[in-house]
Amino acid sequence: KAKLKADAAQLTKADETGKTPDSIAAYEAAYGKLKTQLEEAKSAAAAVEAKGDNASKTAAQEAQAKVDAAKTALDKAAELLVNKADKAELKTAKEALNTLATEADPTTGKTADSAKAYNDAKTAAQEAIKEAEAVISDENATQEKVTEALEKVNAKKAALQQAKDGLIEAATAEEKAKLKADAAQLTKADETGKTPDSIAAYEAEYEKLKTQLEEAKAAAAAVEAKGDNATKAEAQEAQAKVDAAKTALDKAAELLVNKADKAELKTA
Repeated sequence: KAKLKADAAQLTKADETGKTPDSIAAYEAAYGKLKTQLEEAKSAAAAVEAKGDNASKTAAQEAQAKVDAAKTALDKAAELLVNKADKAELKTAKEALNTLATEADPTTGKTADSAKAYNDAKTAAQEAIKEAEAVISDENATQEKVTEALEKVNAKKAALQQAKDGLIEAATAEEKAKLKADAAQLTKADETGKTPDSIAAYEAEYEKLKTQLEEAKAAAAAVEAKGDNATKAEAQEAQAKVDAAKTALDKAAELLVNKADKAELKTA
């Protein structure tokens, strides 16, 4: 009789605290179907208790069977209840990603391709933020959905940081214009009116400079061809080559000697 009384006292509604709304609704529906069975089991147990010493073993056993069946059904219904997912880590990660994605635009003065990679990563990050916010707002979100959103947020944050770190300083329009103009000056000196010997000496020196001149011109042309993707480092390296070639070319031009003016000598 003591066991019957104790077991009957356990035929209570499950605690719905911290459960998802959908699972509570499902549980309430299942519980509603069990009400008659629960009441009958409790009544049977109460009847045995009320009889006291006059309660028969058979009555107690029958009541116990009803209580056990009701408890089994009640426990099965309680399995429908689902704990709300823990979203604390997702909220923190989402805020960290949002901070990174909303900072001042770092693409100014960067190469077109590296800026595009950053902007693409930023767009993907913003989508991950929206998805995370939807999961956070969803009271019925499962832990699996929260974990999935968290992994995506962390991945997009890593990708955005990598894209930010990968931004490359672009050559300015002024740097490219100067490089092009200077490279155009890498031409052979005018030999008009120069002595044959000095021309021969200049030609020999110019021949030695050909490879250096071509490399400098090629470097400048490569920067121009890259357009908005030309890096500052590439422009500076090409400019250094052009400057060195121009210096060498100017030095070679110093070998050229003007022909002497013999008019007065001929007249005399």
